[in-house]
Amino acid sequence: MKNLDSLTVLKRAIDSSTTGIVIADATIADMPLSYVNPAFVEMTGYSEEDSLGKNCRFLQGPDTDQKQLDKIRNTIKEGGSCKVILLNYKKDGTKFWNELSISPIFEEGSLIGFVGVQDDITARIEMEQALFEAKQKAESASKSKAEFLNVISHELRTPLTVMLGNLPLLTDPTDLPDNEEISEIATDIEESGIHLLRLINELLDISKIEEGRLTLNIEPLSVENCIHESLHLVKPLITKKGLVYKEKIEDFNFMGDAIRMKQVIINLLGNAAKFTKEGSVEIIAQVRNNQGEVIVKDTGCGIQKEYKSQIFEVFKQADSSSVRAASGSGLGLAISKKIMEMHKGTISVESEYGIGSQFKITIPLLDL
Repeated sequence: MKNLDSLTVLKRAIDSSTTGIVIADATIADMPLSYVNPAFVEMTGYSEEDSLGKNCRFLQGPDTDQKQLDKIRNTIKEGGSCKVILLNYKKDGTKFWNELSISPIFEEGSLIGFVGVQDDITARIEMEQALFEAKQKAESASKSKAEFLNVISHELRTPLTVMLGNLPLLTDPTDLPDNEEISEIATDIEESGIHLLRLINELLDISKIEEGRLTLNIEPLSVENCIHESLHLVKPLITKKGLVYKEKIEDFNFMGDAIRMKQVIINLLGNAAKFTKEGSVEIIAQVRNNQGEVIVKDTGCGIQKEYKSQIFEVFKQADSSSVRAASGSGLGLAISKKIMEMHKGTISVESEYGIGSQFKITIPLLDL
């Protein structure tokens, strides 16, 4: 080292640096690069020959932050220093985040150039973005659960209020209502009890799903039998609302859990009836593309586009106000999606707001 002059030592240090370093000539209007070190070449993919004589703008793209570029221009104009983060492009077109520090070079009081020290911080930016997205997702999940609990608390209280409100009418044997009124009271209590039981079962199912404890009892099934055994539980609601029921069933066999498959069909038919004020509910079973399909159509309120992507998610509902109006936890579709996945099938929806919806489940056929 004693035999080397300071400029030689400095050049060797810059050449061996793992940080990209460039020098721009401020004595020429466009301030072309007069030096790039090997680390800059490795970082950008541009050789020394590619880079020298060009302005650093050649790394920029249409999505490079204009505010950061303005900061660089002001720094150069004033002969000062600054640090910016830019989205730049390598020679092969790959985007990378570049942390750039710019400092002026003076000689005898005159500005002769700028030195730029550059680091590829893409990994850091991506990690920060991932952490931010994880935070947003966690906050969204917390909010969704809070909203869900509000809906569930309302749904649980409603049938209990009906049951507890009617029971005092039957507790005094000396002052009982007439038989017709007793029958009406008993019907109200029964319907509320069934509704309450369904809510509790859905909560238990979601708990099993989240813990991976939901199991299936697989056996050969007929889709026609599943539909008709499900229908008798939903048909009274369809009839009560004066809706037209239609069916077109091409029977097919598949392997599945009878209770869980009927749970899915009941959920789809029940939703179609609940969210349809007038018109029809239709169910179609058919074989298409070597797989079984069950389609439930309605002429109900439909689903707004912004909600379609979340209706199958746990703790999310298309519209909590409409769920409350029609009554229900909003868990049915999330449970149905998991059941279909466990059957190696799918569930999907097509809907037009104000016109109606069409839900379709697909399932592999029984290989006879």
